Amino acid sequence: MIIRRVHVRGFRKFVDQVLECGPGLNVIRGRNDAGKSTLHLAFAVVLFPVKPSAAHSFAQWGEERPGEITMEFDADGRTYRLHKDFRSRKVLLRCGEEQWDAPKEVERRVGEVLGLTSASLFRATVHIGQWDLARVQEEKEEIGTRLARIITGGDSDANRVLDTLDKYLRRMEVGLHHPARNAGPLKRDSDRIAFLTTEQQRLAGEVAAIEQAAAQRGRLASRIAELEQQVRDDEALLEANRRLYALDGRVAELGARAEQLKASAGRIEGAVGAVGAAEADPALASPPDPETLARLQEAEVRVRMLTTAPGAAEAEPDAGDGSGGPPPTAASGGLALAAIVCGLLGALLMGIHKIPWGAAALIAAAGFAGAALVLRGRGRRAARLRADRLRDREEHAAERLRLLDAAAEEVRRLTAALGAASLDEARRKAARYAEAVRRRETARMVLEGILGGRSGAAIAEEYQRALLDLEAARAQRDDPDLALRRLDAAAVQRLQTESEKRKKELSLAQGELQRLEGRLSGRSPYEELGRIEEELEETRARCARAQRQIEVLRLTREILGEAYRHTIVPGRVRLEELAGGYLRALSGGAYDRLTVDEQTLAPRVWVGPPKDWAEVENRQIGSGGVDQCYLALRLGLVDLLCHGCRPPLFLDDPFLAYDEGRAAAAMGLLRALGRDRQIFLLTCRGEYDRYADHLIVLDEVPAAASTTWGAPVRPA
Repeated sequence: MIIRRVHVRGFRKFVDQVLECGPGLNVIRGRNDAGKSTLHLAFAVVLFPVKPSAAHSFAQWGEERPGEITMEFDADGRTYRLHKDFRSRKVLLRCGEEQWDAPKEVERRVGEVLGLTSASLFRATVHIGQWDLARVQEEKEEIGTRLARIITGGDSDANRVLDTLDKYLRRMEVGLHHPARNAGPLKRDSDRIAFLTTEQQRLAGEVAAIEQAAAQRGRLASRIAELEQQVRDDEALLEANRRLYALDGRVAELGARAEQLKASAGRIEGAVGAVGAAEADPALASPPDPETLARLQEAEVRVRMLTTAPGAAEAEPDAGDGSGGPPPTAASGGLALAAIVCGLLGALLMGIHKIPWGAAALIAAAGFAGAALVLRGRGRRAARLRADRLRDREEHAAERLRLLDAAAEEVRRLTAALGAASLDEARRKAARYAEAVRRRETARMVLEGILGGRSGAAIAEEYQRALLDLEAARAQRDDPDLALRRLDAAAVQRLQTESEKRKKELSLAQGELQRLEGRLSGRSPYEELGRIEEELEETRARCARAQRQIEVLRLTREILGEAYRHTIVPGRVRLEELAGGYLRALSGGAYDRLTVDEQTLAPRVWVGPPKDWAEVENRQIGSGGVDQCYLALRLGLVDLLCHGCRPPLFLDDPFLAYDEGRAAAAMGLLRALGRDRQIFLLTCRGEYDRYADHLIVLDEVPAAASTTWGAPVRPA
């Protein structure tokens, strides 16, 4: 049999992959997780049936159901095409115009081509995984059991199976023919059937007595179910109306909210317009410079002060010497005249010998003269002061005129700087600007008050959401399934009253049913009768199955005994010859003889003195030697059991425990075997490439791509 092509779709790692194969040694190399073990499994499941439960594990990662595998191969000069769809659980084998789609027939045809008639034989011989060789010494099963399973395709070795069957048959029939303290299953079931038959007859009479009560309970349960349904319908209708009322409130609330938001939007629009109008005021286009305006006001105040100050100074009376009396010159003249008069009067009085009076007049004249002199001096000083004051006043008036001109010039310059013809116009422009600013700030404050810290877009978005919520609430309220259940207030009240009545009736019925259940919940003969009848039926069925099983096992015992005598024991010698030849090739002559125990089929290998024969199962040789022994046994079994057929060998990296020499010997043997059979070696090691007749490198192609792999490679 030569496999030419394998097409894998939707199988674990592979999406849609094609494997092109050839005769001889096919080395399939790939990194870890490249899909080698998946391909190894695919060869097995496409050739032999699998359980549906196991097929689910073949699904591609992330998928729930597995895909399909198609294999094209040549055998006996004919070309076959085997297609297996795990998703539909269909299989189809074609050869020219012939085709088979029955799973059993396909399995039989494939078995004939391979020379291996069962999946167990296939997995035990040509389908070799890593665990079969690298870790076989760790298996807990006895080595003899393993070899017996390989030869017979069963689950245990022939000797143990025959002995087990004998013991089982004797144990099953204990007590049937002779009395025994511990009866066997058949005797126990027979006695139990007799007892249960008696109990069935006794309980049948008791069951009839409670049939009437059970019928009454059934009628009451039917009424309760009807009331419960009515109560549920009432609650559903009331709940629908409660929901309608809630939706009405929701619609009203959302409508009011939408109107409120709409009004807010209108006010916002008006406030935005007011802000825009305030900002568009021409007075804001040329705002007066506050510093220039302040300087203009200061200059205007100086002009006003300098204009009014000279008139006040001129209105003040000449205070003379500051005493407020007559001028000092006039006063001194009066006093001089008085002094002259008094002197003349004193001289006259002295002449007429009026000496006291004359002396007094002279003294008075002297006093008046002195006062006149004093006043005259003061008059001269006052004249000088008045002259100084007049000069100072003239100088002050000149300075004031100069300052007045400067202030007036400053007023004109600042007025021109402010773009006004006069100070009043500048003041009016400043007042208009201040008023425009005040209006703008007021409009902005009004807008901010309406927005409340939110943006206009947010309020518009909230308004749209409110409209959407309103439409959604209206849609829910106006839903036909709900709207058709709307009742008016009076109907709802009536429904509530009727529902309460039904609930009370239901409660009474449930109480009555509970009391009836209490009477029937005691020891029920009916239930016990059902249990007895069920147990009786099960016991009868079990007894019948046991009897049929004994008959089948007796026949099986005879067939297995005959098969053991004609297959296993005579085949041991031939197996030893075949396995020994393969072992010599694998070990390079280090081991050349292999034997198996006639009863247990436990393998031993010849190592020479002093031990002579070494037990393989006890690991009396190295792990690499153990692997060589088991590989040799498998190859011998293939030659022994396949009756001249040459099925392909499928090896999933079985040489992990081999050193370089053992690996070279194993690959040399595989090259030799590849001359008359097809071999698939799946590995991650590149040193096997030079032995390949056909090399397939998985690492070079992404696993998710649809690709045809395989290119024939010949060693250099």
